Amino acid sequence: MRKRKTISSPKDFTVAELPQTRKDQFFNIFKNQYMTLLKSGFILLLFFLPILVLDIFRNLFDAGFYSQFVDGALTENEYNFSIFVDFMIQSGAEFLLLPLLAVPLSGLNNVFKTMVEGDCVLFGPDFKEGVKGSYKITLVILLVFGIFFLLLRFLVNYFIGVYFIVIPVYSFFILFIIPLTIICLLFSTYYQGNYFNVLSNSTKLYSPYWWKYLLASVLLFGFVFGVNFGFDGNMLPYFKTILLGAVIIFVLPIGMLLLHSISISLFDKYINGEFYPDNQYKGLYNPKIQKKEKDIK
Repeated sequence: MRKRKTISSPKDFTVAELPQTRKDQFFNIFKNQYMTLLKSGFILLLFFLPILVLDIFRNLFDAGFYSQFVDGALTENEYNFSIFVDFMIQSGAEFLLLPLLAVPLSGLNNVFKTMVEGDCVLFGPDFKEGVKGSYKITLVILLVFGIFFLLLRFLVNYFIGVYFIVIPVYSFFILFIIPLTIICLLFSTYYQGNYFNVLSNSTKLYSPYWWKYLLASVLLFGFVFGVNFGFDGNMLPYFKTILLGAVIIFVLPIGMLLLHSISISLFDKYINGEFYPDNQYKGLYNPKIQKKEKDIK
């Protein structure tokens, strides 16, 4: 078994330099562990490659359908139906790839948990530990999300232009499905439990910080929606793939770190303080707590 190495700093540091809030810790990790974030991005890209390839092929097929429509080989109804079928085939294939995506999410969530709890990261062992410990629950959460996502895609594409159906479906997905999926994934990383236990606690925890998770949901949905509709079909599909790849490598790990920082603040306040006091504010320097512990000794 590999041992965690102690890395010497080029200069001495004082206790005051340690992060005292999760906000300070976020920027501290971003500044000092950027290579871990970058490595996480490449791991994510590796596992997302099949989905990106699927998207390229769908765009090529859609471009072919569009050419046939322009040439008169397809009627408007036939063209729309072909696009709908093509989109649903891609959605079904992506659903089948969820067991693959559960690997990087379970592994990297444990890596990010290690960082925000202030422990030294051993990327490989920590990644494997996360996959071993939370792959099953991560997969269940993703499968439930995938079912809702399939239903969303079916409804908004089948009833395209029917706004009294499409808008409520989009709203429900943004307001509840995406935020609760995020919280479930993070909660299952820090605490053990079956899916129903994770869902129940995540639903309760959504209330205090709902607006922060909702903001993440809106940004994620807005970006994916905008990219899909802006570069689909014959409109620069390869540029779309490059853009998505860059976001996966450079932006998604930062977003994951931010969500971990928000979530552990929530856990400290509503769970750790009452049930796991030894884990409360783990990874932070809190002068009041340190003074109290010193007085006890």
